[in-house]
Amino acid sequence: MKGKKIYIFCSMLVLLLILTIIGYYIWQNRNGIQSSSQKTNINIEYSQEELTGEWKEYSAKITLSDEKISVEGSGVTNNGNTIVINSAGTYYITGSISDGTIQINAGKEDEVQLVLDNASITSKTTAPINGIKAKKLTITLADNSENTITDSSNYTEFTDEESKEPDGAIFTKTDLVINGSGNLTVNANYEDGIVSKDGLKIINCNINVNSQDDAIRGKDYVAINGANLNITSKEDAIKSKNDSDEELGYIVIDDANITINAGDDGIHAEHKIVINSGEINISKSYEGIESEYIEINGGTINVVAEDDGINVAGGNNGTTGRMGENNFSQNDSSNRKLVINGGNITVNATGDGLDSNGSIYINGGTILVIGPTSGGNGALDYDKECIVTGGDIIIYGSTGMWQNPSNTSTQYSLTFQVSGKQGDELKLVDEDGNEIASVKTEKTYGGITFSNSKIQNGKKYTLYVNGNSTSTLEVNNIVTSDMATNGMGGMNGGRGMENRNTMNGENQMQGEKPTNGGKPMQEENTKNSENSNQGDDFTRGENPISGDKQMKGKNGFNMEEKMNKDGNMNKQ
Repeated sequence: MKGKKIYIFCSMLVLLLILTIIGYYIWQNRNGIQSSSQKTNINIEYSQEELTGEWKEYSAKITLSDEKISVEGSGVTNNGNTIVINSAGTYYITGSISDGTIQINAGKEDEVQLVLDNASITSKTTAPINGIKAKKLTITLADNSENTITDSSNYTEFTDEESKEPDGAIFTKTDLVINGSGNLTVNANYEDGIVSKDGLKIINCNINVNSQDDAIRGKDYVAINGANLNITSKEDAIKSKNDSDEELGYIVIDDANITINAGDDGIHAEHKIVINSGEINISKSYEGIESEYIEINGGTINVVAEDDGINVAGGNNGTTGRMGENNFSQNDSSNRKLVINGGNITVNATGDGLDSNGSIYINGGTILVIGPTSGGNGALDYDKECIVTGGDIIIYGSTGMWQNPSNTSTQYSLTFQVSGKQGDELKLVDEDGNEIASVKTEKTYGGITFSNSKIQNGKKYTLYVNGNSTSTLEVNNIVTSDMATNGMGGMNGGRGMENRNTMNGENQMQGEKPTNGGKPMQEENTKNSENSNQGDDFTRGENPISGDKQMKGKNGFNMEEKMNKDGNMNKQ
């Protein structure tokens, strides 16, 4: 009898545990928490040879010289200064040539490896390395070698006249791997620096790229593992674009050290960017990191952007402001996510700091967003939801388009409406006098948000500016704020005005006009547009083609917003 009671008791405990788990997952789904922990399923495979940069006995040795090109071995033909590799094998290349090109024109199933050992290849007419046909091309940089690839500003010879290819100093229509512990400098004076029309892997090597257009471009993917990259480009620095297959067009970065100075995007992918580890310093860009889906799992990332810092499928990019430049695939906005699971991230943006045309999920990491100073942008900008479950977060900037995290978050946040200047020292202190967070500002600002695990419900927190107490808030909601926000998202998403966090995170009633210091919202957003009707309520919509932000009034017309290079709004 006693054993039966124990059995019944244990069965009830198991049933209670099952019900608890089911209830927890129902609560997660209802509050959007399950999606916040989502990770991408991209898996990059590297062979042992790719990782080590190993090379076997070569099929031929090619010694470059302006006087005479010497070839020892098989698989190579020499037509003047054009060297053609026509079969699988390993080809050792050394020496220097001031006007020559190496073409790879092997079989479709042939794998070709070039070993560069103190090789300097310059071409005045076309790509110095041109992969026309092969299954795979590997460029291995020999230990302790210094290698240079340079093209001219004008190509007169194309192996594909219809598409005008090649269009990069190192160009291949097949998969490309660059590895080895040596050094490579690419001077791309025509257009792009390193180009693969399939997949591109850069592994454990040291590369400097100076390009007139994109610096590193892979169509299907770009995978960077353990490499040191120093990039200066007039357009995108690292780019992957495959607009015909939603499973491709992605970038994955592992344990790399990357420095970028870009005229356009620092890192840009058509569909996905995943950063797992390493150090990335984007010292100059129009938009720092941009894709339809961005996931950061670790690493140290510093972004300086003239427009948006980290941007999920957002609007036009490029200093030219050309229409349709960022025609991301028109998937449901639920696919558009910024997911931050870890890392040490600093974003300094003239436009939006963290910007998503879908949702933002922050689960960990140390995040500092130095937002805009103009009213037409926000340090935090999202369409659907911004769920914070962890992390040490400080966000500050102008208040014209301010948004707080969503009330469906699980980690508490505090927002203070406070104005100040560059160089101010801000400290958040709890009611016991303990410092919770601090920052020294790098710009003027109108508001600041803090979120970390030290902020607790029911406690009071005071903001000090340069040692002086400014205001005190008591945490009584997941989102506690003394700012009437003018941002375009809200607690559960949507671009209407009904879903905005106001005092202490409460929702503003539908139909009310949000204000900014007592001014109606339309005064801030319409600027000096001749078409605006005084008193109309405006909400911001999304252009279904280009993703550009629009202002829509009651009279039905749209005013398309354009951000020019100086950070000013141009209405078109």
